[in-house]
Amino acid sequence: MWPDVFDPENLNPDASLNKLVIGPVSGAQPAHVGANGGDLLGRDAIVRLVQHRCGVVVRHDAVSDWLVDAMEADPSGGPAAVVEEMGDRLASLVATLRDPGSAESATGGRRTYLEVWQNLDLVILGGGLMKGAVGERVAARAGAVLATGRAAAPAVRVALYPVWLPLLGAARSARGNDSLVIVLDCGQTSLKRGVALIRGERLVSVRVFASLPVTAVRASDLPLFVALAVRELREHHVGTASQVVVSVASYIDNGRSVPDPGSIYEQLDPAVMQSRFGIPLHLMHDGSAAWRGLGADAPSAVIMLGTWLGVGIGPHREPLRPYSSDFCVRTEGSGAAG
Repeated sequence: MWPDVFDPENLNPDASLNKLVIGPVSGAQPAHVGANGGDLLGRDAIVRLVQHRCGVVVRHDAVSDWLVDAMEADPSGGPAAVVEEMGDRLASLVATLRDPGSAESATGGRRTYLEVWQNLDLVILGGGLMKGAVGERVAARAGAVLATGRAAAPAVRVALYPVWLPLLGAARSARGNDSLVIVLDCGQTSLKRGVALIRGERLVSVRVFASLPVTAVRASDLPLFVALAVRELREHHVGTASQVVVSVASYIDNGRSVPDPGSIYEQLDPAVMQSRFGIPLHLMHDGSAAWRGLGADAPSAVIMLGTWLGVGIGPHREPLRPYSSDFCVRTEGSGAAG
């Protein structure tokens, strides 16, 4: 299904949506042409959009909750205009990704990646900005706009658990049966934590705990920070399996984060975590983990809208652990949205 040079389970920086420049293609609005994905749909861009459309200054770490509450209070006013514009921007992004001209103008791995997008029939939305009615309306708007273009449009939907997709994908990638597994999602602004219950071969539940902010964590302190987070979960959940599956906001090469001066997660080396703290980590690219949380059978992509944009594409060669028929996510404490 995929070209030999493209591995959807191990995306590389060529797959970044944040720097993708919107082109003058069918389905893209002229006002978006020349802007990049991060400047249109990153968290800071949505904060600016809220201020412009609603005259409200919202804290960056609270914009997703503000949108959900504002949409509930005023489903047809300024907040609705913000959400509709988010859908328009997303449609411009997807249209650019799928346009054959985008691939033809690219080279190397970037070209291969864009060629794959032309064959994807389903786009699922996740991330902290896609909570509740906001995600549903963004998906509906983007799908409707794309359907007016000249080319065949993909279906656009929001995930059932948009905020927790990377944790779910990490849980579905755990090895072994009948166990409790620690799962982490290391994002740009927070570390999300959970304990997955596996009964037999099936994933029964993921219990999610309060997120930990990472914006003030120095790169050199990250290994200890993660080790303490794991230790706390182990102390409160006797019987937790030794393995820790980690979704990380970094591209992965040979089980390690790709060097990136702008990311603290370069310091999260599984060998160091094992030798220094006795913690066996399995790292996954957060976009790939998000796709594995969904696990659609059809060629598909997950776009995560949070602090920045993330992406995962599948299906994967590695099998997915099935959900149980009564699968649920249980949340304890507050979870970060970015």
